[in-house]
Amino acid sequence: MNQERVIELQVVKTVKIPVHYRITKHKLSILDSLTARTTHGVWLWSRRFKKHDLRGAYDERRRFHEELKAETKLSGAMTQCCFDTAAWMWKSYREAYNTWRREVAIARRESDKNWLRKLLRRKPQEPFMNGINGKIPIWFDGRIGSIERSKHLKLCSYVARVSTLRRGVKLTIPLNPAKYHLNTLEQGNLKSFQLVKRNGYYFVHVKMEFQVPDQPVYAVRGIDLGVKRSVASVMLRPNQPLRSNDFSLVGRMGG
Repeated sequence: MNQERVIELQVVKTVKIPVHYRITKHKLSILDSLTARTTHGVWLWSRRFKKHDLRGAYDERRRFHEELKAETKLSGAMTQCCFDTAAWMWKSYREAYNTWRREVAIARRESDKNWLRKLLRRKPQEPFMNGINGKIPIWFDGRIGSIERSKHLKLCSYVARVSTLRRGVKLTIPLNPAKYHLNTLEQGNLKSFQLVKRNGYYFVHVKMEFQVPDQPVYAVRGIDLGVKRSVASVMLRPNQPLRSNDFSLVGRMGG
């Protein structure tokens, strides 16, 4: 008996889980201190990215790495996560800036003054152009953090454990997951997570990876709600020509 081969795809999605409202003030103060320090670390790396190309020269990057560790008192793993965040910010900025510059050149070549005026107002800004506004979250990987089932706390079913500024000491953060979050945590594999502060409240943004079977597409139907016709649809099949019954017209609007 022939068995169909099932192809699995890797799907990554992020879910936002609130930190439990009954977290202690002492733990909140530790979180505030930690996220302020990591934000400062991202800012320091970003400032160095502006002056130096840190993607190639390993010796120069290592020297900056040691200087930043000494200045921020962060661990080596956290310093690397700050570096990754700053690198992503500058990469996104440079890609956006290059796209903007090409569009400006086209608008000038075509003498489109209205479009050019709009583009000039939309010029991408460098990271931290206006200083540090709020906390900049970094991604915690397995070296400096984890999401675990709560074994001893009756307050919650899941906790986040993150490294602190004290060597070898981790902070246990109670989470307040809904049923949707619980299903997601049980079905997927944890990749990394962020500590995000919005409007005075902390959330944990968890990046999960799932293995899902690839679903072959046999047909795609497009539907349009029009003025002259109530509904018009067309059916498309891969590698097959269109047939008359692939088109459907339903009803006419009264005139």
